[in-house]
Amino acid sequence: MTSSEKDNSGSTTQATESASEDDPVNVAAGKSHEEPAAILRDVIVERVERLAEGYRDSGQIDASALDEASRLESLLQAYRRVKPRPRRWPWRVPALAVATAGLVSVLLFVRVPCTEITLELALSSLSFQLAEAQGNRTAGRKASLAGPEIPASRAVLKGVDGISGVPGISVIVPDTWQAFASPGGLLAGPIVVDSRTWVRLLPAEALGALKMRLKHDTSPVAIDLNLPAGVRVVPPRSELAAHLEALGTPVELNLAADPGQLLEIEFAPMSQAGLNPMALFGDELPVTGLDFKRGDPTAERRQREFSALQGGSLYLEALGGEERQVRKGEYLYLGGSKNLTGAGDQGAWAAISGWLAPYFAACRKLNSTTGDLALAGTITQISATPEHLSLQASAAVRGLRVGSRSNPQDLMPRVLEWLHAHHETKLFWGVFSFLFLFVLLPVMRFWGMDR
Repeated sequence: MTSSEKDNSGSTTQATESASEDDPVNVAAGKSHEEPAAILRDVIVERVERLAEGYRDSGQIDASALDEASRLESLLQAYRRVKPRPRRWPWRVPALAVATAGLVSVLLFVRVPCTEITLELALSSLSFQLAEAQGNRTAGRKASLAGPEIPASRAVLKGVDGISGVPGISVIVPDTWQAFASPGGLLAGPIVVDSRTWVRLLPAEALGALKMRLKHDTSPVAIDLNLPAGVRVVPPRSELAAHLEALGTPVELNLAADPGQLLEIEFAPMSQAGLNPMALFGDELPVTGLDFKRGDPTAERRQREFSALQGGSLYLEALGGEERQVRKGEYLYLGGSKNLTGAGDQGAWAAISGWLAPYFAACRKLNSTTGDLALAGTITQISATPEHLSLQASAAVRGLRVGSRSNPQDLMPRVLEWLHAHHETKLFWGVFSFLFLFVLLPVMRFWGMDR
């Protein structure tokens, strides 16, 4: 082979190698393991760099190379249009469904930690625990249960341990009934008790009369009686009756029941109009406990427990005042009642409910007094007849159950019910959904932000 033939053969080989390097098909074959769009993009970048180098060296652009780069760019765009987009998160739909189900479960099964209720009830008896007066938070501070003196034709007491105001008498047998009666009337009150004293009211046999029982485990209960001259005392032959008869003048008795001793009082009215219990307690009576069962609410355990409910209604203020009828004989357990059967949810639901407590106004009311209360309310009306007592009250509670003694129904609103009942919540989500679906989402799609 001549030297010229060798030169021609070398040129041919170099030209073939150069063509194979410039051929996109050969380049793609060398990168078959890569994604096609990435291969085309690399080839286009290489062609554009060569065009830029050629223009820098010669000041001219190769038209065929520029046309080839344009064709490659068009091919890349066509490939991107026809290629299906990869599913980035194939599990996102099941995960979203599970998350949604979990959120709905929380809203459905978790109940609000506190709620406000209004009560309108007929009762055979009523027990309530006195709350501390506002601004009076010192333990053991005395308070007056009866501000004004109550006129009555008869006062009957049992459980009095101590007496003052009559010379020569300082002790009375607690189990003895003491009755004071006068046609001209006598004045009872004030009744001085500690906060957290339990008061129990019962309908009296006489029309318009009022029976009440008071008990405090750590402090005595005191009551004043202003008796006119000639007052009749029962038992008539007692030492107290003899001393009052010997005095023959009006006298003020100061009676007291020792801590833990139950003091029973019955007042008979001066007229047929009867005695309004709220005249004894004032316009509003703050309480931290309400009990609707017969018997002593301070007892650790009752041998036989019966409901004192004769009927009525309770209103769930958190649900827009939704009414729940209470039937005769049903048990009504509030957060502050003794012997609350199955109070509240347990486990994780209770923990989640506890986390929500700071966001509810009812819980803030319960935490605003000394310690964390289970009930904080106000009695606004009590009326008495020989058949029953009528009660009107409002309260914030941590527990609310109604029904049979063994299986009461939990009436604490669920979080989902609470959200549904609040107009502000529905308005917020309605406006948010409208703005997101019809304003924000179209703008994102227009600017390509959803890619």
